[in-house]
Amino acid sequence: MSKLMERFGPDERFPHMAMAICFILLAVSGLGLFSKDWTFLTVVFGGSFIAKWLHFIAGCIFAACNIYFLYRWRTCMRIKEHDILWLKQGGGLFSKIDHDKLLSTGRFNGGQKVLFRVTMSLGLLLAATGIFIWFPKILTKAVMAWIYPLHALLALGLMVTIMGHIYMAIWFIPGSLRSMWGDGMVEEAWMKYHHRKYYEYKTSK
Repeated sequence: MSKLMERFGPDERFPHMAMAICFILLAVSGLGLFSKDWTFLTVVFGGSFIAKWLHFIAGCIFAACNIYFLYRWRTCMRIKEHDILWLKQGGGLFSKIDHDKLLSTGRFNGGQKVLFRVTMSLGLLLAATGIFIWFPKILTKAVMAWIYPLHALLALGLMVTIMGHIYMAIWFIPGSLRSMWGDGMVEEAWMKYHHRKYYEYKTSK
């Protein structure tokens, strides 16, 4: 086993865990509140009344974590020229390009930066539409008729995005799960392989 390096600190792991827990609560309670065919899901929370308030509280926490990460990663999530070139290469996923010939990436690669933007945007739009659902008198009935389906579509988009994120983190890139759900550490060889530019930056200190 190679030397270990820290990838994520406690100030990143714990808010991420809070977001993950809130996402599950939001997805289950949201489905239960959205359709009568899924009402049975609210039983898990003790009924629709509790599910409704839990959905609201979890949504507030989820939105707050979104804002936190937008600030916390405001620098390292900026898309740079090498990220665009990395995306054009498809990260090596859709071609036979050797890994050594791939452009080196920083703390996050181009794909992760795009995913971050999509996830944060969907999360904040869900929060915005959710506010109008909680206070429907702010808007006219005609506008509200569009807010409900928009909120549902945004939720579906976020669910699909998160499922893709989970797949990439657990199965597609082995070794990354520990960095966010464990002690925040990864093997030095893993860091060098997946994030060479960031590895060089960390080891040059």
